[in-house]
Amino acid sequence: MRDEPFVDKKLAALATVDLQDFIADRLADVAPATVDRDLDLISQVLRYADDVWKIVPVESPFKGLRRPRYCNERDRRLSADENPYVEPAIVLALETAMRRGELLSLTVADIDVERRAARLREIKNGRPCRVPLTTHAQQVIAALAAEAGTADSHLLPLTANALKIAFFRRVLPASGVADFHFHVLRHEG
Repeated sequence: MRDEPFVDKKLAALATVDLQDFIADRLADVAPATVDRDLDLISQVLRYADDVWKIVPVESPFKGLRRPRYCNERDRRLSADENPYVEPAIVLALETAMRRGELLSLTVADIDVERRAARLREIKNGRPCRVPLTTHAQQVIAALAAEAGTADSHLLPLTANALKIAFFRRVLPASGVADFHFHVLRHEG
């Protein structure tokens, strides 16, 4: 955003029309959802400037701003014939409705076999929680735990990027599955 015309303006002079021009220019290059996230970032910067530096525009440039409209809902479901292409991470996502980061953070010690639950130390809201495990999830976890070794070993010894590359660049194209996002598995679960 450093090259955007409004960046060189004094903060006190920033106006709604500057952001409206930014939206129009940016929509030529990216999707409306991306522009909306850009606006959220600009809003955070303005809030920081106000809270910390006590510098604010004369009038909020967001007053009367027309954000781009978009539909970001995902109603895609995983079909039965796509399941053979998924790895243990995907099976666990389906069985537990955990997020990718939550799955990748699981260690052997986080599994309570007697209570049939996985302990998540930190989830999106920042608090720990327990996730019940189905019989299928327990079977997958048992196999992963046997390979993992120590209690502090991760069940899925992958980085988020490694899972993304392996699944979304190799498995999905080979399977012919289209329009798929990992988060779809939470809804399926």
